[in-house]
Amino acid sequence: MGWVSALEATLRRLCEKWELDRPRRMFQRGRIPDPQFEPTELLYRRFKLIRYTEANPPAEDIIEILKEFVRFDPHPSANRSRYSYPNDVLIAAGKYDWGVFSFPVSAVPQQCVAGDNKAYTLGLMHAPEANNYSHSEVVTSHLGVALVKEPPPSVRDTVRTSLAPSVAIVRRPTIGERLAWLKRRLGR
Repeated sequence: MGWVSALEATLRRLCEKWELDRPRRMFQRGRIPDPQFEPTELLYRRFKLIRYTEANPPAEDIIEILKEFVRFDPHPSANRSRYSYPNDVLIAAGKYDWGVFSFPVSAVPQQCVAGDNKAYTLGLMHAPEANNYSHSEVVTSHLGVALVKEPPPSVRDTVRTSLAPSVAIVRRPTIGERLAWLKRRLGR
C-alpha cells in the first residue's frame, strides 16, 4: 500500500511541474487584470464541514461558514465567475473534498463603520496569480489606503453579515475519499 501513496505523490508533483494539475483557463498567460466587476457577477470561495456526523447530515450554518472561511489576512480572496468555474477554487488548493459557496459582487458592502466610528471602504480588486487568473480580493481601506493588517472585528462582522443573505452553497463538501474508504473497510 505504501508504494501506491508514493506513486500518487510523484504523479501529483509531475502534474504540478508540467502544469497539468489545472485547466488552461486558470493560468494567467499574459492576461492583464480586469478591474470591471458586474454587480451580478459571482465570487466563489471554498469551505469544509465544520461539524459532521453520519446520523445528521450537516445543515450549513452560513454565518459560521463565513466566520471560518472569509478570512481577513488582510483581504478575503475569491475566484471570479467571469473567469472561473466553482470547482476551480478546489483545484487551486487541492482540496477536492471541500465545498464551494458563492455570493454576488453586489453583496459586498461599499462602506463599514467600526465601533470606534472610523469609516472603512471596501472594494473588489482583480489580483491574478500565475496559476489562477480569476483570483480576486475584497480590499478594505481606511482614509484611501488599503489595510496591511486585518480590519477591526466590527468591520469583519459587518461584511460577513452583509454577505450571509446572498450566500449560496454551490457544492456541498464530502467527508473525503480516504475517510469514506476507511469507513467502508471497517464496515461502518
